[in-house]
Amino acid sequence: MFSAGQFSAAPRELTPVGNSTPAAGNSTPAAEATSTAAPRVAAEAASLLKVVGAGSAADASVFPPKKGHPNHSPDRTLLEAPVTMYSKAHPDRMKTYLSPNVPDLFLAAKESVLEAPVIVGEGLFGVHVEVASRGGAKISFPIFNGMAYISGNYSGGLTPLVSHEHGLEKQTKASPGIWSFFNRRHIEYRVYVLNHKGVLVDNTYDFDTAGHLNQQLDGWVRIARVLAEGDRKILDAHAEAVVVGCELDVSADGSGVHYKFQKVGPSSVKLLHLAYGHHLQLMGM
Repeated sequence: MFSAGQFSAAPRELTPVGNSTPAAGNSTPAAEATSTAAPRVAAEAASLLKVVGAGSAADASVFPPKKGHPNHSPDRTLLEAPVTMYSKAHPDRMKTYLSPNVPDLFLAAKESVLEAPVIVGEGLFGVHVEVASRGGAKISFPIFNGMAYISGNYSGGLTPLVSHEHGLEKQTKASPGIWSFFNRRHIEYRVYVLNHKGVLVDNTYDFDTAGHLNQQLDGWVRIARVLAEGDRKILDAHAEAVVVGCELDVSADGSGVHYKFQKVGPSSVKLLHLAYGHHLQLMGM
């Protein structure tokens, strides 16, 4: 299972201050949650807000996954704010700063038979990771620096699942093979389903409200964050170009370098990839 988020560190687990389910799209602030735990737990949660340095309770919202969701666990929740820990000997000195992982969505499969991820290929700019089942079915993730989409290649009889630990706020179908998914923080991702050749699937494919595709897939699922109103059109136009390789090519006389990308999809669809400003200068763009 791979997730899309803003941070890379592991999540910090806490004892929840309450088990009330947040309203659609809203978190339950820790200070306002209906506590079913012991008073000591509530006191620890209150002191945690001071450690976090939150301006208000809403800045350090803590809430459990949606009840009824397969990943719901009433005795576990996630802290969705950075945590600063100070030295006991020197209270004014920072000891540790933790930036927890806050996943936006995850790519997985309905069939819960997958093993731990394994790196099966590695290069200068990325890796290929596989999550396989004992029966041979697998999801392959090509992960490269600067990729605009997270892409999973499903094969061997798996049903894609695109969701979140807290469930989805909503999802809407834009056109055959293209959807908009919203998590419960109102963050929008464009979701694409492609066949094994990298072409968008037909209208017989659809997701249910929990994020399950309605049939097994021999092909790709891609997701990309929508940050601005114009992003959807751009992301849709390049969704059928999947990066599966990248190499640095140096000219014979040493006068220049350029990137050589390998992709899956129609030759007419141009690749969309992210770069730093100095990369653009290096490539004369």
